[in-house]
Amino acid sequence: MKVYLPTGAATGASLVFSTTRTRFAESDRLTLERLVPHLAQLRRNTLARRTYPALIDSTAAARMRLLRLSPRERVVLTRAAAGETNAAIAAALFVSPGTVRKHLEHIYDKLGVRTRTEAAAIYTQERVVIQSRAGHPERADTPRTSRLRPGESERN
Repeated sequence: MKVYLPTGAATGASLVFSTTRTRFAESDRLTLERLVPHLAQLRRNTLARRTYPALIDSTAAARMRLLRLSPRERVVLTRAAAGETNAAIAAALFVSPGTVRKHLEHIYDKLGVRTRTEAAAIYTQERVVIQSRAGHPERADTPRTSRLRPGESERN
């Protein structure tokens, strides 16, 4: 008897069972029917364990590229990845839309990408892994407002 295990991908796996009898009993078939979902899940878990280190490696590379960004560029990227338009980002940061566009150009150069979507994907990929490790949302790149008194600098 041959049992096929779908994995949701282009490839699957199959198990071949043989018996010393002339054929399988109905109880054998029922047992295999009950086992197939569990065997399929076991296969999916195995494949996930193989691909997780590759995800971590690619995320480490993404993190290194994100570290090249200035703090202001990180804020712009965070807002762009959240789906804000250049005009909305400019209004929130009290700069012109042209300045936001220039920040995005610098971000693209530093990340080695050509589009806003690619930059947002790199940002999102790293956020997803950080959140899955921590078990809760990371807030490191959340834009903050500074509450400095007149004449006081950020270094004080």
